[in-house]
Amino acid sequence: MLCQARLKAPAIAWVQADGSALPFETDSFDFITCQFALHHIQDKSGMLRETFRVLRHGGRFAVRNVCPQDCPDWLFYIYFPEALAIDLEDFWSPESITAEMDKAGFDAVAVEREHLRFKQDMRAWFDDVRQRGTCSQLLAIPDGAYEAGLCRLTEELAAQNGPLLRENHICLVTIRGSKQIGESGV
Repeated sequence: MLCQARLKAPAIAWVQADGSALPFETDSFDFITCQFALHHIQDKSGMLRETFRVLRHGGRFAVRNVCPQDCPDWLFYIYFPEALAIDLEDFWSPESITAEMDKAGFDAVAVEREHLRFKQDMRAWFDDVRQRGTCSQLLAIPDGAYEAGLCRLTEELAAQNGPLLRENHICLVTIRGSKQIGESGV
C-alpha cells in the first residue's frame, strides 16, 4: 500500500510504523484518520493511546470502517459466512471503540452509522468476487469456504436467465473524537 501511495503522492513523507508505538513527537498532528484499517491493527487499544499522544490539543481523530455487527445481510457475509465470523472477532463494535477512545482521553467521541442499501447486479458482483484480492473478507477465509461461496453463487446465476439483482446492505461507521484544548489554551 505504501508503494502505491508513494507513486500517487511522492511529495508526502510516507512512514511505516507500529500503530501502538508511533515514531512521532507528542502533540505533532492536528488531524489523524484511520480508514478501513483498524481491524488490521493487533494492539487497537495501544494504537488509540498513541494516536491521542501524537494529536495536538484541539486536534481531531476519525476512524472509519465496516461495521459487521450492523450488516450481517451484506452479500459478502451471505455467500461467505465464515467472513462474518472472522470480522466479528477482528472488527471492534462501535461501542468498544468509543469505550477505548474514552479511556485513552478523547473528548466529544461521537458515532455515525451509514447504512448503504442498494440493488446489486449479481453477475457483475460475481466477476468481482472471482478476483479474490478485491476484498479483504475473501482473503481472510479458508480456501474451501471461498470455493463453496463461489460454487453457490455460480449455481444461482446459472439458474437465472438475464440480469439478477439482489438487495445488498453494508453499514459503515465513522467515530470521531478530539483532544481537548488544555487549561493554558494550548
